[in-house]
Amino acid sequence: MLKQQTEVLELSFDYFNKILFNSLLPQAMITIQSRGKDNCYGWCSVDPIWYKGDNIDTSELTFREINFSAEYLNRSFNDLMETLLHEMVHLSNITEGINDCSKRQFHNENFKEKAENIGLIVKKVKRYGWSETHLTEGLIKLVDDLKVPKDIFVFARVDKPIKKVAKPNTKVKLVCPQCDTKITAEDEIRVTCMDCNCEYVVVGGKEKKENKD
Repeated sequence: MLKQQTEVLELSFDYFNKILFNSLLPQAMITIQSRGKDNCYGWCSVDPIWYKGDNIDTSELTFREINFSAEYLNRSFNDLMETLLHEMVHLSNITEGINDCSKRQFHNENFKEKAENIGLIVKKVKRYGWSETHLTEGLIKLVDDLKVPKDIFVFARVDKPIKKVAKPNTKVKLVCPQCDTKITAEDEIRVTCMDCNCEYVVVGGKEKKENKD
């Protein structure tokens, strides 16, 4: 289901890598996973965490990861591209050995400088530093020129499963104590059997007999 979305994100990575980073960024594994406990649109792993082969003990770690949080995958295409460029800035600094973010996700001046160099608007946020980024008009033009399907990001993962509350069953069974005819009603109501001139009673309840005369 997410094959096409992943392919579009990979093509977008290659496109921006060539135009904005002079093709200097190493290839990253583009993934779509749950945000988990982190309230973020995406992330770039500091270290390579993907390996090639069938045994991690004998294989080399090959790729870092740029992930898109599945809970926010149905945002606008421009917003997704802003997240991609944000994480590509991290990847660029990581590759160059530049520390731009603390373990508590505080983005420092190194991040701000690189992000502004590629055209992102950067704003400072309490607790997270220079972490809020937006596309400039120039970057929006680059996104518009990107030849990929842009209307396929319509699915998002539910953060918490939506539990349907079962409606209580208010139906009751009634029976005519004279002719034994049974009916079902939405609630316990008074109904008279037209044939026997008897009032129906709840099944299992106390029978109330009445004569026809």
